[in-house]
Amino acid sequence: MKLQTRQSGMTLLESMLVLVLSISLIIFAARLYGQFQFQANSKKLAATINQLFQASAGYYFANCRMTLDSDSNPQSTGALDPLVSDVSNFLVIPIQTTLVAQGFITSWQPDNPLVDNSPTNKGYIVQVNRVLTDKGIDPVMNVYACTGSTPSPSCDVTSRAALESSDTKLVSQSRVVTLAIQVAVKLSPLLTQAEQTQLKNNLNADCLSSDSGSGVAPCKTRPAKGNYLVWTRMPSSYNPNITSDYWISTPYVKQFNMQYTNDGMAALSGIGNETQDWYNSLNYLCGG
Repeated sequence: MKLQTRQSGMTLLESMLVLVLSISLIIFAARLYGQFQFQANSKKLAATINQLFQASAGYYFANCRMTLDSDSNPQSTGALDPLVSDVSNFLVIPIQTTLVAQGFITSWQPDNPLVDNSPTNKGYIVQVNRVLTDKGIDPVMNVYACTGSTPSPSCDVTSRAALESSDTKLVSQSRVVTLAIQVAVKLSPLLTQAEQTQLKNNLNADCLSSDSGSGVAPCKTRPAKGNYLVWTRMPSSYNPNITSDYWISTPYVKQFNMQYTNDGMAALSGIGNETQDWYNSLNYLCGG
């Protein structure tokens, strides 16, 4: 009898099929890992942005007005006070030498693969923008006064006077200086345009902007798209995720309290000298 042997093994086609499947699995795993890394870095970037806003809000309330004692002697530098530093457009706040050095940030770890960490401040720029009207001036403050014969609160005639910022006689009352905090992040040049757009949408950035002098062009100026992600928030609402019944974390209540404890309202109420007649440092965080 003639014995016939049967050889077992893989054909070339089968080997190629296994190889293709293996490569496909490796590519899929790499893409999935890349997506996880992208999301993780995005969350870290969001945390850093909120950290900068919180620190900037602290710096703002500590420096937006020169605090005076009962003898009108300055007790603080008031770096953002319009009477001390004229923020005509915007003012950059150095992160390392100001926010970190003065203790507004206690743990600064900004390195992130999504950010171009090579520039100064690791690619992050914090600035305060002066909120101006379309005419390039501070907002107008309208004052309603009772001018009728019937005493308040039942006055029969109410007149309105607009205190224009250009009126030098009323400039102490009419200047309503409003500053907004802006945080900009210079994105890594390795990111594609699609990834930049995804970051902007995921992190609720206001716009993509570009350099403007020593800072970054505000979104209100409608800048050409650049490689900076920009967020803008008011100091009284530096973190939209804060939920609390305390007035300090309720921006509208906070704004109301500050509007009715500032220099303008004091002057309209007949207060001659705020430091002697109505001085309270808590009431004058940012007045005038």
